[in-house]
Amino acid sequence: KSLAISPNIPEHLFVANSNIPLSTKRKIQEIFLQLMASEEGRAALHSIKSSVTGIVRVKDSDYDYLRRIID
Repeated sequence: KSLAISPNIPEHLFVANSNIPLSTKRKIQEIFLQLMASEEGRAALHSIKSSVTGIVRVKDSDYDYLRRIID
């Protein structure tokens, strides 16, 4: 029996070191965002989790509700 159900939580985060130039981070981000457009990209994502449907941008604030739960 469930006590409560949380909102969906973004998982399998991809993060970059702050020392990487912003232009490089943006290029990598665009590549990741396009992965579902090709069979090879879909295969790569499905190797992480078979039910993956794509990659989306998130903001730090998207995790605020988790911070409130933890606090």
